[in-house]
Amino acid sequence: MKATMNADARPENRLVISIRIGLLTLLFGLFYAAPPSYAQVDSAVEETGEAVWEWDASDPRIGLRAGVHDAEYAATNVRHLANLPKPDGFTSEQATGGTVWNTDIAFVDDYVFVGNYRGFNVYDISDPTNPHLKVSVVCPGGQGDLSVYGYLLFMSVEETRGRLDCGIQGVQQEVSDERFRGVRIFDISDIETPRQVAAVQTCRGSHTHSLVPDPNDENILYVYVSGTGDVRPSEELEGCSALDPEEDQNTSYFRIEVIHVPLDAPHDAKIVGGPRVFEDRETGDIAGLWRGGDHGPRTQTTSATDQCHDITVYSEIGLAAGACSGNGIILDISDPVNPVRIEEVSDTNFAYWHSATFNNDGTTVLF
Repeated sequence: MKATMNADARPENRLVISIRIGLLTLLFGLFYAAPPSYAQVDSAVEETGEAVWEWDASDPRIGLRAGVHDAEYAATNVRHLANLPKPDGFTSEQATGGTVWNTDIAFVDDYVFVGNYRGFNVYDISDPTNPHLKVSVVCPGGQGDLSVYGYLLFMSVEETRGRLDCGIQGVQQEVSDERFRGVRIFDISDIETPRQVAAVQTCRGSHTHSLVPDPNDENILYVYVSGTGDVRPSEELEGCSALDPEEDQNTSYFRIEVIHVPLDAPHDAKIVGGPRVFEDRETGDIAGLWRGGDHGPRTQTTSATDQCHDITVYSEIGLAAGACSGNGIILDISDPVNPVRIEEVSDTNFAYWHSATFNNDGTTVLF
């Protein structure tokens, strides 16, 4: 849901955004969703603060055998069709100094592109009941989130082990011209031999990213970069600053980056802006949204809004929704280089805003 969304209708002059806050549970490999009666919380939780679970002895999940590739499972109303273990180069034994978690998945035609902290894998799913591995690309650096646009694949890189040459040896020095943190761009016109054609460095790396087509030029694509890592030294990348806004108005916190990608020359991709979408629009205070801390008695301590975890783009109506630390925000992206925040919301029940999804007609956002 990070990339461009399309709809048949194109609402015009939208001035009012209805924001509904909800909680999405993402199910990775979970086949069985138990009814509430299967696990009950004792009323003592209100008095003691401790939950006492009373399990139904007939719950089919009880006693399931664990295992890496042969774990037992319980399922209802769904059928398990296939399971492909991670290929060579993506197992824990082969990933010294880093994880091999899978991350975002992109679907294009008969292929699925699976991001991973160690690179990415492409699977042929022309027969959904019998997927098979097409190609693996080992290129460590995490987060490994992927998006695909035409013949280009975009990959987020945040960890300090990332290298320009995709090497697996990492980078040991605190400052190095071999380190890469930002967005990689691969040419996948030949699906069996992906080729890195650009690597755009950013100050905080890229935890996630979102693609924004230029509404006036079909040859131009923009990438909104959400970096959540520590700021790298300015000796490694000029212009980076880890200082607070009070000390440096050019701080690398409290902003996103915008990358300009000419589709006929992706090797010329470059950063063209770092919009301060969190600043107070009246005072110009860079850290204008949620400052961190608790929301009142019996609430959680939440993160200051100096970053977005994920930005969902709905290009057809010129809007984006950012799940950003302590806030959910709405952006006007009719001018993609200069996104403007038009609404924000916070909630005492949320410690961290992770994802956002529009409904089809763009009138509601679920954070």
